[in-house]
Amino acid sequence: MSNSNDLTPLQSDALREITNIGAGHAATALSQLLGTSISLNVPVVNVASFQNINLTDFNQNNEIVAVYLKVTEGITGKALFLFDPKSAERIATLLHAMPDSQELVSSDIALSALKEVGNILLGSFLAALAEFFGLKFNVSVPAIAVDMTGAIFDGVMLDGEFSDDWVVIETKFDGNHICGTMVFLPDNNSLNSLLGALGL
Repeated sequence: MSNSNDLTPLQSDALREITNIGAGHAATALSQLLGTSISLNVPVVNVASFQNINLTDFNQNNEIVAVYLKVTEGITGKALFLFDPKSAERIATLLHAMPDSQELVSSDIALSALKEVGNILLGSFLAALAEFFGLKFNVSVPAIAVDMTGAIFDGVMLDGEFSDDWVVIETKFDGNHICGTMVFLPDNNSLNSLLGALGL
């Protein structure tokens, strides 16, 4: 395929399957970190324009907590883990990193803990994909932000390669009053490599 507009139903199904493998590793990592059971929803694969990325549980005006990694080398693109503020506070509390007298946005300890959680989860997901395809990958230093969904994706999309259309791979995590969404945005070169390795 030449670009993400050419994604076929068979290719979408294949991306859902391999995403499920990686997301399963991330869910296990989150469960171990928090000492609680975490379930996964079936991954959703969509093609969206730069201006119109819409997620299942977050609209453009929702405030979210986002951890972001830029992915380079064999698997390339952008990876994010998103939490609603209540789930983020719940995670920080379970990790004993949420000061009683502070709000999440003003707590460096809580934000640092959440950034590390996101880094571990995204790293687990990407490592599973890399192992499956026999590829390597490098990631940027993780970044964390608390902002509206639209503002966060504007910043992410302008970091590195720009494309009018993106394949948006989304997986929802749920358990013990915690909801999170992992989003992987492979760039076109990476998408072609992954689908080519699958014979698609």
